[in-house]
Amino acid sequence: NGTPAQTDIPYAFLFPTRPVTVSDLFILSARGRSREDFRAIIKAYRGYSIDGQAKAIETILSTGTRRAVTVDNDVIDCPLVALMNIETKWSDVCTMLRPRKRKNLWMQLRRFSEIIKLINEVLREEKPVRPHYIIFHELALPQHWLRKIASICCSQGVSVISGIDYVPTRKRQNRSAGYCSNQLWMALSSKRKEFYEMFFVCEDKQQLTPREEVEIKKLGYIQDPAIKNHLHRIIKHGNFVFSTLICSELTDIANRVRLRGRVDALIAVSWNQDLHTFSSIIESAASDIHAYLVLCNNREYGDSRIRVPAVAWYKRDLIQIRGGVGSYYVIGKMDVDTLRRFQKNHIPCQKALPGDEFKPLPMGFEMSPDRS
Repeated sequence: NGTPAQTDIPYAFLFPTRPVTVSDLFILSARGRSREDFRAIIKAYRGYSIDGQAKAIETILSTGTRRAVTVDNDVIDCPLVALMNIETKWSDVCTMLRPRKRKNLWMQLRRFSEIIKLINEVLREEKPVRPHYIIFHELALPQHWLRKIASICCSQGVSVISGIDYVPTRKRQNRSAGYCSNQLWMALSSKRKEFYEMFFVCEDKQQLTPREEVEIKKLGYIQDPAIKNHLHRIIKHGNFVFSTLICSELTDIANRVRLRGRVDALIAVSWNQDLHTFSSIIESAASDIHAYLVLCNNREYGDSRIRVPAVAWYKRDLIQIRGGVGSYYVIGKMDVDTLRRFQKNHIPCQKALPGDEFKPLPMGFEMSPDRS
């Protein structure tokens, strides 16, 4: 549980009792390990160099300057997405930042059991209903819970995208307060021959909201300035291309403009009570980017949805959920193949034709070759 002061590497990695897994390497990358560190770790534990087998490591190290990540997977023309409608309280989020003031273990067990029960229900879904992606809201899970859930889901070909509790990143020199970040983790399932592997991709929230900064400052932390203004990567998972944003990042128009024509879907996780403002942003963003927009919000506020740039008004909200007693999920189907065919055969600002399923392409729309 401790961390050496000089190396900042968990003791478990200094004296391992088993070979290091891809998931373990991701934990090291989240702590700022370099490519040279990975080479040394693999050489020491496995006895060989990663020079000729660096693809998995490149994916893990995508927290650097690379703006695109490719993860091999089956070709999926119509990804199925399960929006998890669960409630997380602020006291649950503070747990990771207050290790000496842990919540009642019984309450944690009840919450974990409820989430695992929901995950098992999702995995019991039969094809063609079983989802390819499970999405939780911002700050939904502790990181060790997500690793456990992801290992279960990815072994069955289901990927998990979720916000995790605030992550302490590093100490501030000669200061009592530390740095922390609000992160989104993607556990992507990758099929290799006849079995599945799991790859993690991590995104940091570029800028905490003023309210967040006040709350974490009460706990003795501030946002790590090293992660500000880091653009979220574009992920090509099999043939499905998407990107992610965390809550208030949706309000920055620059984050949306750069994705126009480059993604099939924008996946946003949020913990937001200003539903009216976000509703307008989501509705306009789906048309501006001309892509599916997936939003998962805390059940306390709701309005999780999948928005489509459809012509017919009643088809634009593929899913929209709010409220309810207890946790549940809803599965939606994104017809990415049809969307791509429409974009290939139309020009920007062309008038909608009879039979068109989607709204006209916005001015300046250029389809990325990666989506052809």
